[in-house]
Amino acid sequence: MKPLSQTLSESEVSFEHPAPRRVRNGRTRRGVATGSVITGLVCLLGLSVVVSAFLKTSSPYVTIAQARHDDESGLHLQGDVIQSSVRMLPSKHLLTFNMRDANGDTIEVDYTGAIPENFSEARKVVAVGQMKGSDFASDRLLVKCPSKYEAKTQN
Repeated sequence: MKPLSQTLSESEVSFEHPAPRRVRNGRTRRGVATGSVITGLVCLLGLSVVVSAFLKTSSPYVTIAQARHDDESGLHLQGDVIQSSVRMLPSKHLLTFNMRDANGDTIEVDYTGAIPENFSEARKVVAVGQMKGSDFASDRLLVKCPSKYEAKTQN
């Protein structure tokens, strides 16, 4: 070692960047950092695609009044089935009934699909679909059967 009193000559000082250090498999540290950044970006892109798909497929619960002013498909309309209005055509997979929502409005629902087995016991349903004229055309029907979950009253 040279004493501190001696200074380095210009020939002893190098201003060149050192060669990148090699890590495993011939990759440089800079290559590892770049790979990490690319992996992070790919993960963020994948997450944004999943969130976007979720937001596009999620649909709001609406009232009958809101559904009448909305031409979107995939609306969720919840209400009570008016049992006296139920008409089934099993050969055509068609079920027609009137529904009353929490605001007291009523609408005719035309459901096309397999008729749920427990529909005759249902009080509340969620019809998923869109407005077709003055009726609500549904392609999915979610039957809520509260009797299974309500506490039994004692006499």
